[in-house]
Amino acid sequence: FPSHSRFVQEAGFARSTQHGLDRAHRFLAEQRALCPKAEIVVLEGNHDHRLPTSILNNAAASFGIRQANIPDGWPVMTVPHLLRFDELDVNYVAGYPAARYWINDRLACAHAPTKMRSNASSAAASIEEERVSLLYGHMHRIEVAYKTRNTRQGPKVSFAASPGCLCRLTGEVPATKSGMNV
Repeated sequence: FPSHSRFVQEAGFARSTQHGLDRAHRFLAEQRALCPKAEIVVLEGNHDHRLPTSILNNAAASFGIRQANIPDGWPVMTVPHLLRFDELDVNYVAGYPAARYWINDRLACAHAPTKMRSNASSAAASIEEERVSLLYGHMHRIEVAYKTRNTRQGPKVSFAASPGCLCRLTGEVPATKSGMNV
């Protein structure tokens, strides 16, 4: 949702929302086709959160509108509705920035690390805060840190890790340190 950002964007991104929605849906549909029985979970992130923020700031009376006579359906202008998560059997975990998805009692997924570090390892900083292992996104770099703690039950190893990102970092997509390069 670059055109819904509070930041000034390149002119070419002014009408990119539909293309982004179509591509995201295609990506999720491909995942579902490859793994028809898998649990697919999407955690709300800062870019997803741009849409409701934009609606609240610019058209608050439209916020939360649902299809007629479907009181439990997703509001129309939300990521789950626009990407057709119900049809794809995708679970959406809202609640950015604090939402977590627990894989088991010792492993959680979050949108961002507990502690953000721009010039150092966010994974190393986060593992000091956590008592469980944490997988997170948001960071554009690949990171991993491990920590062993002595507990009453013996040593307990936990980790924090980021797999990097799916976005392009080569200039095609504007970022804080790059511009358009197409």
